[in-house]
Amino acid sequence: MAYKLLASLCVCMCVASGCLNQKRPEAIHVLRHRPIDMGDKYLGYGGFITYCRGDIVGIEMNPALPPFFCLKPDEQSFYFFGSNGRGPGEFLMPYSIQFTDQFVGVFDAQTKTYSEFAVPNEEEMPRTEKEIRFQAMSSRIIKTSFGQYISLSLNEHMFELMDSAGSTINTFFEYPYQNGNERKVRFRAYAYQGTLATNPSKTKFVYSSFRGEILHFYAIEENNIEVIAKIEKEYPLYKDQSNENSKGVSYDANGKNGYIATYATDNFVYAIYSGQTVYEQTEKRSVNFEGDILRIFDWGGILVEEYELDVPCSYLCVSDDDTQMWAVVTNHEGEIVLASFDLTVSEMPDEKEREEETTQNASRSQENNLGGSIYGLDVRTKDNRHNEETQRVLDSMRSLPGHVPLDLSSNGRYDVRIDTVGNNIMTIVILK
Repeated sequence: MAYKLLASLCVCMCVASGCLNQKRPEAIHVLRHRPIDMGDKYLGYGGFITYCRGDIVGIEMNPALPPFFCLKPDEQSFYFFGSNGRGPGEFLMPYSIQFTDQFVGVFDAQTKTYSEFAVPNEEEMPRTEKEIRFQAMSSRIIKTSFGQYISLSLNEHMFELMDSAGSTINTFFEYPYQNGNERKVRFRAYAYQGTLATNPSKTKFVYSSFRGEILHFYAIEENNIEVIAKIEKEYPLYKDQSNENSKGVSYDANGKNGYIATYATDNFVYAIYSGQTVYEQTEKRSVNFEGDILRIFDWGGILVEEYELDVPCSYLCVSDDDTQMWAVVTNHEGEIVLASFDLTVSEMPDEKEREEETTQNASRSQENNLGGSIYGLDVRTKDNRHNEETQRVLDSMRSLPGHVPLDLSSNGRYDVRIDTVGNNIMTIVILK
């Protein structure tokens, strides 16, 4: 079946007030990156990454490149693997990734399929060892130590617990809300999408929201999920845009981006925090969500360390012994690359660098007083209708954070044309 995607730009404007930049702790230490030699390869957007017994395996969200990459630090090698598509062993929108026993587990948000495969050698294709298709609409799915699965739901409940075959066992909790009025917003799940990360033992997991400043810690039991701790310091600013034909929200330009990525070991939870406003992100025009604050929590939800990162980071993973971190970063030349950080070595920030950054931030805050644009999406059939399938495609798109770009360029799967309607620009994509 064919569809067209209507992306309405400049839906609304918001006015900023006051300082738009997060004030950092005075005594914060700096972690400095070490560039990784990728040879003649390059990252497009990168994606979520995981530590696999010394190897680093990640998702590449640029559809022009293979869907996965592997870094072998000991061998100093880097390569891509896998294929994009709907065929056996192919992926359309891999979004969650984790290491379980000897396999990499990946959830494809487009096909709603969880797959496991061993990391292949260079120039080899991954061989799927396990594949489960889920009925629940979700942006993330993680596997537990009990052979069950937990999804971050797009419904009124927050988590869905499923058995080894993908059938629902139970649902748990509701999404955060800051007051009684917000609690009545039926589809606020779209405002609170974010990350799930499990410890290597798969006995605990952490949830974070891409917007606001929200972090939850949970214990995993057989057939059950228990709360350990919740940190809710700031909530997303948004408007409910749901109607009879679609579900979703639009974000206020003054709202804050929150935890960009999380990763967990058996000892700690690592979280990259942004604090940047939605408008600042739009003005920066970065491909990925990025943050330059690394917060480390214990599993009781206590902040044990906080670092300033010398380059903006989008995704991360950490060695099982908590000594090394790898991340997808934007380097000083503006390139998206892989880098490593030694978690055992940090330093105090250079005062001159801090003064220059403060001056630049003050200048940017003056420029940002006009606010920014929010975007909306609608998916219809070629004959301009809505149905269950168009809603599924729309839900998949809305479940992604703002840093995952929709590739609207013409290619083998899409025909694209740009129409101007009044003061709005509508990008129409025909899916073949």
